[in-house]
Parts: sequence; C-alpha cells; structure tokens
Amino acid sequence: MSKQHDSRGSLAFVEMLQICGFSAKRLFLLENFTDNAVRGNHAHKSCQQVIFVLRGQAEIEIDNGRYFSRITLKNNNYFMSVKAMTWVKIENVSEDSLILVAASDEYDESDYIRSRQDFEAMVNAAP
Repeated sequence: MSKQHDSRGSLAFVEMLQICGFSAKRLFLLENFTDNAVRGNHAHKSCQQVIFVLRGQAEIEIDNGRYFSRITLKNNNYFMSVKAMTWVKIENVSEDSLILVAASDEYDESDYIRSRQDFEAMVNAAP
C-alpha cells in the first residue's frame, strides 16, 4: 500500500491492477474479532484475493499443496496475495484489527472449498 503525506495528513492507496494483478469486484472488511477467532479457513476454485491488515495484526496461513507459509501482517506494512486453489486461514488476530480483503470475483458460494479434505484431494489430483 502506498502513502502520500502532506500538511492535511496521509493518504494510503492501492493501484489494484498493478499490485494485485486484477481489478477487484468485491471488497470486504473483517473487524470486531473475538478471542481465538479464526477467519477464512477455506479455499476458492477461481477467485483470487489480496489481504491487507489496515490496523492491528493477524497471522495468515496459506497452503497450495506444494507451498506452505505462515506470516504475520501488521498495520498496513504489507499485503498477502492469495491465488485461486490456495487454502487460507487467518488467526491470532489482535482485538483491534481491521482487515480489508479485495476479491477478483463477486460472491459465489459454488467457488468455495470449505472442506480441507476436499481441497487436499483436488490439489493432489491436479497434474
């Protein structure tokens, strides 16, 4: 996320196509987290997402069947790009966190893979 500063304050912005590789068709915010909250915990067949932690911090786990990573994002410093067919789990979120997710597609329940077992079977069957 880029920032510009002047006497009026700061402006943070994202050039979606340049940073994400797609124009977002859906944006959503995650906030008001409870203790031990877990968000995501699913994959998408075709939708891509970019996750921005605007305030606070969150631990984000991604797994595409070949590559696994767990990273902590804090206060607007970085973003996580999530390709299709990648399992995403967001946890260990600070109570005050505000997370923005940009998605390449509009909501479509049929695009979700909600079972980890089904996801692993699909990934293992891919050439």
